[in-house]
Amino acid sequence: MVRLVRSGVRLEEVCKKFDASPEYVMKLVRGYEKNMTLGLLSEEDFTAYRSANPELIKVCTFNLHGTHKNETSRHTAIAKELSGIDPDICAFQESIKSAGEDTSSLIAKYLSHMTGHYYRTHFSLCHLFMDKYPEGVSVVTKSGISNPQTIDLNKGLEKGLKPSMARFASACSIKVYDKDILFASVHLDYNKNGSIRLAQTKKLLKEMDRLYKDKFHCRIIAGDFNDDEGSPAVRFLTENGFKDAYRHCNSAGGETYPSGSPVSRIDYIMVQGNAEIKSSSLILKDPKLSDHSGVFAVLK
Repeated sequence: MVRLVRSGVRLEEVCKKFDASPEYVMKLVRGYEKNMTLGLLSEEDFTAYRSANPELIKVCTFNLHGTHKNETSRHTAIAKELSGIDPDICAFQESIKSAGEDTSSLIAKYLSHMTGHYYRTHFSLCHLFMDKYPEGVSVVTKSGISNPQTIDLNKGLEKGLKPSMARFASACSIKVYDKDILFASVHLDYNKNGSIRLAQTKKLLKEMDRLYKDKFHCRIIAGDFNDDEGSPAVRFLTENGFKDAYRHCNSAGGETYPSGSPVSRIDYIMVQGNAEIKSSSLILKDPKLSDHSGVFAVLK
């Protein structure tokens, strides 16, 4: 592919010949021009590369807004922007399942096609969107997943509280740099009663402790909290040692909803443990992609 592009063959023809995306082909070309490498790193090469470079983990969260302009071009555009930041772990909410495949898995497939990495997924069904489409939350990662769990956030909440809709968290253990990370993607209840989201957050931590007995280098909870940073749910996490990645790096801003003209900050990446938060920013801000903007963080 590199030889053909550099010899003047049109990019479209090279992509068609090898059934490859333009982003993937150009990534190979840039890699050759910069480092004189003729391919992407294998898993063994990647491990060796990481050992000689800073151990940075790129994390993002994004609410896909169900069937929001649900054409293939939207999913491709999301994957294309994500491929530019090369995330290690993504949390998705309002992922819709149709014909046996949820939209986060579709985006993972496009991401794999564009980057050369194999992105794995763990989807957890929550409820029916518009009483028709199975909707849930998911984790997408290019590292190995173990002990995937779907954590119930409906039953057994304190004070007998009940959410407005069925809610679950998608959780799993992910190994990066030979370190285990406990990661959960969440979409908390939208009820005006913030005590429900607090109860869901308390149960989530309790279940994570019950289901995952091993020691983790860090724990990350990411997603749509449907709550502001001064809310009981967010305060509870900070009181339990979690750091708000965006606010840790930015003294102001960070509003994620509604995209285009955001006025509310309700999407978070919360980090606890031995991970230094190096930077955090907003991504995927085009309202054509979702009614939310995404959040991105780089951890060391």
